[in-house]
Amino acid sequence: MTADHPFVRSERAIRESDLLSAERLRVRHQFSDRLKQRRLAALAMTLQAMRAKSELFVANIALEEALVITRQMQGNVQFVEWRAGYLEIVAHRGFSTEFLTTFQRVRSSDGCACGRALLQRRTVLVHDVYYDKRFPALRAVGQEAGFISVQSTPLISSNGALLGIISTHGTCGPTDEQLEQIKTLAQRTANELVRLRARNILISRP
Repeated sequence: MTADHPFVRSERAIRESDLLSAERLRVRHQFSDRLKQRRLAALAMTLQAMRAKSELFVANIALEEALVITRQMQGNVQFVEWRAGYLEIVAHRGFSTEFLTTFQRVRSSDGCACGRALLQRRTVLVHDVYYDKRFPALRAVGQEAGFISVQSTPLISSNGALLGIISTHGTCGPTDEQLEQIKTLAQRTANELVRLRARNILISRP
């Protein structure tokens, strides 16, 4: 072929082409690195949000199951904030803003069913809040919210970790069989929360 043949390139043209290809590759890698960094940052933010949402998801699923077991319409799940020393509502059904404000944070010394369950590490059943001498203020709250009975069961894992309380409220107390089902549910929920928190610790490590 002659030098002027269209398929024959000069040495200079080849070098320029190679340089252009190298520059394109460099820009592509640079863009890829930036994109990777952005994706990693977005993933970190997503994982952080998922950690909180995962625990709330477990709490809400447990509450729904507890209400199905007891055939009641009102209930809540509280997580223990050990550093602050109180229970805090993280999931609820069927309550007014006033009720949620009153019981948003509960201490073991407050005398209500969930506070007692936290203190005693066992299920507390109040058949009739109107006759509960340990927490007379609950009478007015019960009347306003429309419930008579309340049960509060600790979320205690298989290894003994106390993570919170699950409570249900209604016009009559749950049966012994229903309470046993709630206890089983509570332990299963606690085990799942322990698993999630252990996973989150591993994920957060550098």
